[in-house]
Amino acid sequence: GKRDEAPVWDFEEDEKFCKQCGLALRDEYAPCPACTKKHRVMLRIFTYLRPYKGRTALVLAMLLATTFISLVPTYFNKIIIDDVLKINLDPAKDVGWIHSFFRDIGSASAALGITVGILLLTHVLTNVLGIFHGRLGAWLTFRIVADIRAELYAKLHSLSLRFFDKRKTGTVISHITEDSSRLQHFLLESLSFIVRDGLMLIAIGIGLFFINWRLACFVLIPVPAIVFGAKWFW
Repeated sequence: GKRDEAPVWDFEEDEKFCKQCGLALRDEYAPCPACTKKHRVMLRIFTYLRPYKGRTALVLAMLLATTFISLVPTYFNKIIIDDVLKINLDPAKDVGWIHSFFRDIGSASAALGITVGILLLTHVLTNVLGIFHGRLGAWLTFRIVADIRAELYAKLHSLSLRFFDKRKTGTVISHITEDSSRLQHFLLESLSFIVRDGLMLIAIGIGLFFINWRLACFVLIPVPAIVFGAKWFW
């Protein structure tokens, strides 16, 4: 016999769209990620750090120390070339006390041994601080996410049945589990990278201007185009 035609099912689209920018939204009741002011969200997240002020300050201090210690090998590479191996030695040039110290060492092997020892020490310190920073940062992140989940769970108990009647059960569960997990990933990994890279950028910029401000200005010429291009792309 003749095959029956496939039935046409009536369904509602899951995706809703933002009224301001037209972006597709998973949840019609959730705020639009493109229109939400990011700095207000970050300030709200940082309020959960108040019960852990001491540990937060310690994490930032270790992150700051790790960032600046990691820049030491770059500076000592210059000392090895200029003052230990004396490849670019200029006796008439006025140098700082660090360069003078290594130039005044009579034996090149002794000066090289000292620099290698300092580089080894910075490597050990960077790894040790990185271990403590990672452990304390992970503990702090898990505590913040646990507090947010507890507050969210308590909030759900105070809402009316009408709230749950308008929303899908899967969406509510997703906010408790998936969204909080994404927040945990951001606080544990992404935020550390942002702070560390920001500190690294500031430290390298200061070092460039300290060594040669004319060359530093020349290097920074394409930076505005890169920043605006990246912002437009994302």
